[in-house]
Amino acid sequence: MREIWQFLMVLLAGVIFACALVYWMVRGEAVDKQMSVAQVLLSPDTIETLSNRAIAGGKDRPPEYLIESIKFTHLDDATKKWATERVDIGPYRAFYKEIERDRGVIDPPEALLQSFQSAQTSKLALYMKYFAPLVQEGKVEQFQEVEFNSEGSGYRINLHVDTGAMQWVYFSHPRVLQLAEEKLLGK
Repeated sequence: MREIWQFLMVLLAGVIFACALVYWMVRGEAVDKQMSVAQVLLSPDTIETLSNRAIAGGKDRPPEYLIESIKFTHLDDATKKWATERVDIGPYRAFYKEIERDRGVIDPPEALLQSFQSAQTSKLALYMKYFAPLVQEGKVEQFQEVEFNSEGSGYRINLHVDTGAMQWVYFSHPRVLQLAEEKLLGK
């Protein structure tokens, strides 16, 4: 009888261990799917690389991209009107350093999703100049956008995908809008 109980205890320990292992693996998989800002938003180093290179000449060159500008649209405190200002790489780098380790919200709550429904949101946009193979003049397009919610505690970054539909990764960061204004505008 004692051997039966020992066998059952070993079997139970194996089942508990297997359940714990499965839980750990599933939980780890969910964390792996959580994107960080560094995986989604162009880094300052990449922007500098794309800003400082020369476009090759000739008919057989591949399509090429250059960063054209970084612009921040915000509500100006003095005029109470929306203003768009160019941002240099230094202030962008300072802001990027503050948020680069933020992790995306896997299943954003409805309140976070709704906070972006207002048309009155501040935005940080990266503009690229696209040079098609046979065209000498580049076409400027918005490449990426960081949109800050009206409460100033959340933001989202659009993924640059070719499906045509806008896809966003949502983030939460206390006072992120205030931080953006401080770093990007020097307030």
